[in-house]
Amino acid sequence: MNKIKTLLEDEAMAFDKRISERDKNGFIPDLQNAVSCEYFYKSFWREPKYINLYLGNILKIIFELFETHASKHLNILDVGCGHGLMSLELARKGYNVDAFDISKKNIELANRTLNNSRKDEKFGSLTYKVKAFQDIDIKKKYDIVFFCGSLHHMQDLSASIRQAHSLLTPNGILYCHEPIHKNFTLADASQVALIRTLLSQTGYWYEDSLTHFDKKSLTEFQEYTTHIHTEYVLERDIDEIDGQSPSDLETDGEEILNTISQYFTKLEYQPSASFIYRVLGGLRGDSNTIHDIANFLATYDKFMTKQGFLNPNYFHYIGKKY
Repeated sequence: MNKIKTLLEDEAMAFDKRISERDKNGFIPDLQNAVSCEYFYKSFWREPKYINLYLGNILKIIFELFETHASKHLNILDVGCGHGLMSLELARKGYNVDAFDISKKNIELANRTLNNSRKDEKFGSLTYKVKAFQDIDIKKKYDIVFFCGSLHHMQDLSASIRQAHSLLTPNGILYCHEPIHKNFTLADASQVALIRTLLSQTGYWYEDSLTHFDKKSLTEFQEYTTHIHTEYVLERDIDEIDGQSPSDLETDGEEILNTISQYFTKLEYQPSASFIYRVLGGLRGDSNTIHDIANFLATYDKFMTKQGFLNPNYFHYIGKKY
């Protein structure tokens, strides 16, 4: 237990540090009030346009899944809500949301963003609290337990799924949007290498070093492709020593899905994006041109993953409690 407590404390410290730096550089975690933030050099968080192309599409699918498989006026538990953007959008859709995270700084920013946001008559309810998942009172039951990029941080995946199961109403639903990085291949990475290299040659990519790329060298292209593959599988740049946090990528897609299947009946599975979340923010140039490129890349990513020509890096899953 002391080991788990120490890991949680280290995890919270990592996320506190990460969000404090973003907050200091002007980051606003609000889909409706997002601003351009040059602190991000490659991430979709760099511009509101890119946030909408990536997270906006994820939310669209989430709402469609809820409308298909769940009733209205739902009570939702958002586990590991981070800075609260997804919780806020759920509440704007009319849901009643309890959102928890172990990072105090994330919850502070989430509450500040909530207080500064406009709420219309459709707004449900939303509360943010600093609390670990295993410490949530199981006496209160929810219609949906919601994991968006948090389940893969859990030290004990099976215990976390059992906890989610116990927190749900008899017909309750588990939703998750989680990574499946291990399915991302060198062939997938080569597509990203091609896109980035071509963008660089036309001046629309942030890495000037790619303009000096030897286009005749198979070795150089292979090395670059391998670097990109590592970047996506580990979800960090090749020169980054540490990941997002000590427990980042504790589990991956196949293990998550296999564990969930022991407690939930699958209602629907959908692939999510393959590569755009680490490409959109790297676009540079006049806004009209790079926004047109961004629109095309988002369409291309969606088409290729839907057809099975590219492997997704994330997936949507929704299942019903046994």
